[in-house]
Amino acid sequence: MVWFQCEDCGENLKKPKLENHFRNCSSYKLSCIDCGETFGQQSVQGHTQCITEAEKYEPKGQAKAPGSTPAKANNTSK
Repeated sequence: MVWFQCEDCGENLKKPKLENHFRNCSSYKLSCIDCGETFGQQSVQGHTQCITEAEKYEPKGQAKAPGSTPAKANNTSK
């Protein structure tokens, strides 16, 4: 599930809590905690998924290509 941070009060919210939050907070901008993109009250509803957990937690540049197998090292020294 996507989490958002209110740009006005700093509260972290799940999508089901957004509508109620807009009634209580004057903010009109929210940032996605995962990808950092900023959304308005209308556009935030369309943001359901941004990056995969693998993209979020793997070291940069370590993403595996689909269908690739890891290369085995040839150890010829004794």
